[in-house]
Amino acid sequence: RLWSWIEEVRHKVADDYSPQTLDACILDWRTRANTRRTWGVWRGDEVGGAISFEPWATADVGVTHALFRRDFWGRETTETALGMVYEQLFGSGVRKILVFPFRENNAIMALTKRMGFQTEGTLRQQTIRDGKPVDVIVLGFLKEDFYRCRCSHSPPAASSPASSETASPPEPKPAVQRQP
Repeated sequence: RLWSWIEEVRHKVADDYSPQTLDACILDWRTRANTRRTWGVWRGDEVGGAISFEPWATADVGVTHALFRRDFWGRETTETALGMVYEQLFGSGVRKILVFPFRENNAIMALTKRMGFQTEGTLRQQTIRDGKPVDVIVLGFLKEDFYRCRCSHSPPAASSPASSETASPPEPKPAVQRQP
């Protein structure tokens, strides 16, 4: 499933060194299974996302990756699911989460900034994509920033529809489950 989801956005999230085939992706996933923590994201009975965390240098600092099916994109599912995973990570002793998007990935830059990530630097010509050097942005999220951002965001006001006959039921909140 993950492989089919990434095909559409590969150019925005993967460099020339990332797995280029399904078999290579499976091998990479299995190779890092002992260090990676992974969560699946569901809406109802439907899986549509995966979030992973891998320690980076020390166990209390790590890198997260997230991949969602296109119909799972958006604040309601994506941000909610990431927030749930980050809360688990920070609650388990992680003190800092990092992400490394390409400089021009505006969607990821906007999402992480909304959540409270801070720009920590630019890794110039850090990797190769489509045979050309590209910059990567370092974004960091500290445990105290997470809790400060969570406290400052008040939940959206409940709206009451004019007529229950024309109202759509709210989209179910995502469920996040740690995978073995």
